[in-house]
Amino acid sequence: MSFAPPHRDCRRPSPSARPSTQPRRSASAFTLVELLVVIGIIALLISILLPSLSKAREQARSVQCLSNLRQIGMATVMYTNENRGLLPAGGEGPPQMRWDWIYWDPNSSPYNDPSQGALASYLNITTNTSDGAMTFRCPSDDWQNHQSNYGGRPPYKYSYSMNCFICDNSRAYTNYGNNVKSNFKLSLVKNPTQKILYIDESEQTSNDGLWVPGESAGASYVDQLADRHDVKKSLKSSGGQYKITESYGNCAYCDGHAERTLRKNVHTAAYYDPKLQ
Repeated sequence: MSFAPPHRDCRRPSPSARPSTQPRRSASAFTLVELLVVIGIIALLISILLPSLSKAREQARSVQCLSNLRQIGMATVMYTNENRGLLPAGGEGPPQMRWDWIYWDPNSSPYNDPSQGALASYLNITTNTSDGAMTFRCPSDDWQNHQSNYGGRPPYKYSYSMNCFICDNSRAYTNYGNNVKSNFKLSLVKNPTQKILYIDESEQTSNDGLWVPGESAGASYVDQLADRHDVKKSLKSSGGQYKITESYGNCAYCDGHAERTLRKNVHTAAYYDPKLQ
């Protein structure tokens, strides 16, 4: 009697069926040291890039501010062309006057709506909305926090101010030494490409739509050109007075153009006195 040998499967086992002889590797991951290195690099890059980004953002806002001033300057020139060469008033108030370049005083009804001011139609501002009002505001100006800083007036919620020597107010009349009782004429301004018509005024001195230069006779304070576009702020208080500095601010000129202007120049008569060539 013979016995058959037990059947053996001679096929080689599949690789998946083979027992693994190598240790299984765990999923790769950062060590604590590696994470700290990466975080440190990111923090370093942020510290390098943030000043550049802030500077670029402020430059863009400065360009928008210049655009606003240029629009206001050109609107003023168009206004004079349709009003026998006469300029609008300086918006000093209160009370507001019908021919003020801007209506800003909330207590001066009916002259309390910026969309109804002398220049509004030339700027295509037809409603008293935030979009329209922004033409009168620098994008870097914290206008919502402006304070009342003169004679109990309400806060001036806008950024730009008109040269007091080139509009109908007592300073312009005194400057010309006569009894002028009508609006100032743009044609009387000598060298209009150098004469400042509007400035982007500092929130530290702004109290109405009128700008008083530093050399004005009898001025109890100096209306300053804003430094809000400077990376390093330069206006410093000294006994209640603000120093004239070397940095720049934005201005519109009597020919309608706008440009960055050296801050000390705006307090030089050659830049604000319409009589000087």
